[in-house]
Amino acid sequence: MVNMLKKRLEGSHGKFAEELHGVLWAYRTTPNTTTGETPYSLVYGSEAIIPTEMHVRTTASGYTSQEEINELMALSLDLLNERREAARLRNWSYQQDIARTYNKKVRTKTFQQGDWVLR
Repeated sequence: MVNMLKKRLEGSHGKFAEELHGVLWAYRTTPNTTTGETPYSLVYGSEAIIPTEMHVRTTASGYTSQEEINELMALSLDLLNERREAARLRNWSYQQDIARTYNKKVRTKTFQQGDWVLR
């Protein structure tokens, strides 16, 4: 998130308030590496719809009735806890992989009483 904000604000000096909304939208709708899900979908149970998709008929939004949309939303909310649990497990697995990679590089050193060490 911080990197995204830094990149966006490098070229626009003093326009923090104007750029923040776009950065937050990008962060919330971009899949996270560790979970494989977007933060928005983990909170609300469905993917975010870009405002232009609300007015332009696409294959995702154009051929479904309101009843079908309501049924799909109910199903999506029913499966939300399972998606969150799967994301939690992917995050845990990712953290284990990172720890394993880090621990490969660690060299253990033993010290005896009276050894000189840098403090």
